[in-house]
Amino acid sequence: MINRLFSSIEKLVQGGIYFSKNKYLTSREFYKTAYHFLLIESDSVGMKGYLTNIGNTFSITKELDSSLYYYELGEVLGKMVFFKFHWLIKAFFIT
Repeated sequence: MINRLFSSIEKLVQGGIYFSKNKYLTSREFYKTAYHFLLIESDSVGMKGYLTNIGNTFSITKELDSSLYYYELGEVLGKMVFFKFHWLIKAFFIT
């Protein structure tokens, strides 16, 4: 578990470096790899951020349909996380 999370962070950093150097396709591949590590760990909070990063790579390369897809996927995931924690907190304080 720790190795996958570390690998995810490493890929995120590498993606950010390539993004800052205008190497958007390479950056996208690193972000997607990082996303898959978090998917294995079911880290939905981290996954939302990585989906936004992937969407950014599509947006900057003018692939707007794809960027919108990843942004919307991240938004849906974010809402699911909110409702999940909302019900957990509600259940904790009621019982």
